[in-house]
Amino acid sequence: RFRSIARSYFRKAHGVLLLYDISSQSSFLGVRQWIEDIKAGAGACASPPQAHSALFCETSAKDGTNVVEAVLHLAREVKRRADRGSAGSVLELGIPPRAARGCCRT
Repeated sequence: RFRSIARSYFRKAHGVLLLYDISSQSSFLGVRQWIEDIKAGAGACASPPQAHSALFCETSAKDGTNVVEAVLHLAREVKRRADRGSAGSVLELGIPPRAARGCCRT
């Protein structure tokens, strides 16, 4: 149900956090569909398949590890792009290789 209205939110979003549960394969595999939904919501500005880059950050909702840092990093990136005058540009999305433990690796 949520996916049907989500695209309208993505159309005006300046940033998106994609989250998945490492203990659930279906949760992880669902990230690819969310990426497609985000690109569809962004319209023609979205980048072509296989040309993605993204930040990867390991967090834990259970113990709070890196949750605040991930949100702050996204906020700083959105502000940095807005300050450069590229707020309308679309961040490329993708699923990068697993990064070392820590937050917000590129």
